Amino acid sequence: MKWFLLVLLLLTAAAGFYSRIECFNVNAEHLFSESLQHETHGAYYAAALGYKVILEKYPGSFRAEDASLRLNKIRRFTADAENILKQTRPLPLAAACKTN
Repeated sequence: MKWFLLVLLLLTAAAGFYSRIECFNVNAEHLFSESLQHETHGAYYAAALGYKVILEKYPGSFRAEDASLRLNKIRRFTADAENILKQTRPLPLAAACKTN
């Protein structure tokens, strides 16, 4: 009985972790599409980079074909975002991250 409860607890924790990553994916894609509509290039860049970090940090979280498609998409998003940011002359990172 103890083993059953332990396995059930571990499966529940794993499912919760997986759903958080999937939620992050949905949020990153939503941020990306919103930033394109409103031309908020900072959000565009943040979504692409955040998405990239999650996939690199947790590669086993997605099916292999999903991960490779997503990484290709991220590479394109990130390159596009970097080009856009170069054209718009963003604030230095220290100034952009400063809180009031």
